[in-house]
Amino acid sequence: MNPLDVVLAASEFVPEFLAVLAQDGERVELAGGPRSVLLTTNILTTGGVSGVLLAQARILRDAGHRVTIATHRAGSDPSAAPDGVTVEHLTATTPRDRLLQWAEICRRNEIDTVIDHRILYSRDWPGYALAARALGAATIGWIHNFAGRPTYNGNELHSLLQQHLGALAQLIVLSPLDVAFWKLRGIERVAYLPNPPSPMLLDTPDDARAKPRPEGRLELIWWGRLEEHTKKVSELVEVAAQLKALGTRFRMTIVGPDWADMSRDRLNALASERGVADLVEAVGPRRGDDLLAAIDSAHLFVNTSIIEGYPLTLPEAQSRGLPVAMYDLPWLAFLQDNDGVVTAPQGDARALAVRIAELGKDGERYEAMSAASLAAARRAASADFADLYGRLLSGTLPSTHSPEPTLEDARRSLDLLLFFAENRAPRQAPRPRADRRLPPATTRGRFERKFTPSAHRVLAIAPWLRPLARRVKHLLLR
Repeated sequence: MNPLDVVLAASEFVPEFLAVLAQDGERVELAGGPRSVLLTTNILTTGGVSGVLLAQARILRDAGHRVTIATHRAGSDPSAAPDGVTVEHLTATTPRDRLLQWAEICRRNEIDTVIDHRILYSRDWPGYALAARALGAATIGWIHNFAGRPTYNGNELHSLLQQHLGALAQLIVLSPLDVAFWKLRGIERVAYLPNPPSPMLLDTPDDARAKPRPEGRLELIWWGRLEEHTKKVSELVEVAAQLKALGTRFRMTIVGPDWADMSRDRLNALASERGVADLVEAVGPRRGDDLLAAIDSAHLFVNTSIIEGYPLTLPEAQSRGLPVAMYDLPWLAFLQDNDGVVTAPQGDARALAVRIAELGKDGERYEAMSAASLAAARRAASADFADLYGRLLSGTLPSTHSPEPTLEDARRSLDLLLFFAENRAPRQAPRPRADRRLPPATTRGRFERKFTPSAHRVLAIAPWLRPLARRVKHLLLR
């Protein structure tokens, strides 16, 4: 029986055996030379993951690699792919037939490297990684969100990931703290890279100048998909209510399409309930020049997400000279040395409103932050992604992209994971709100006090945290 037949048989008859194959099979190493690269995602649309994948396709194509895109669900837009990039769709219906179709796509396009963008969004990716490995192709897994996302979602994906990540030649995450988390979980082949810049970021004019200080009413903007689950767009309304209570003159525009758990109409209804309907308006989607006009007429970008991996709207806003006021997401690499951002504790709408009001009153500080925003956006767009991706494909990324975890990393990881366990996403968007504060840095004594009956109840909710908890306690006590 050849290796592919083993994967097919395991997938069809003994799925749990895939974990054994992932852990004990021979790894396909990344090596140098021109590549035939397969980028894969669930669906090719206008979303964030699709944007990253399409940018990667352009960069790899321009670097001389042969590039194929494979999608796993119906409804993709193949016209979005760059010229010269082949688009394939999995259409088979049974798991075994889909793996066979996947193998045929790999053979037909002579694939030697797969970059899988579904690692955090599917449960069947291990079979595809193992099938590719059986054909001699290495798979790179790309995780698009912070490591705490499965804990926040309240699912078992962390266990699945740890059991099957051995099927990958390399795991890519978006921040140094993510690297630390996965290394603490025993995954050694992990490194962090920034997501490639969006077209808006790339189009930042070289002669862009800082915005002048606001005169009169403060114009606030947010754009993205109207998702409550991670982006917490209802918090924008609460921040507006707090700004009104502070006596700040402002107007907030919320731009973006309806999503499964929030709509433009519902958001405007929430604004009416909170008494800020005349100050807040969700206007639906805007694209192209209409979106740029809305952004350029604003003074400040406001972000209320509870968890993100690399929110492209932050550097995009800064590329237009907007300072950013946001709930703290302390793992974001993009926030390091970024003086164009002010933060408030997670879920503390009053504190965020105060930060915004203070910035609106301090013209000198506003202009300095606008200049800092432009500088941060230029840094984000200036990375040599062709070189980084070339090093990734050849297995020669510098060790600086894969730092060893420290005791402080362990403390921060555990604190954040406990925070997300205690603040797991509700089944429906909540109407009453409560402050959700991310944990500050801890001293040894306060950290040890976390292991109380209350914390053990959290570990009962997320039992996969126990190995990490034991490892951190060992680091503390050695």
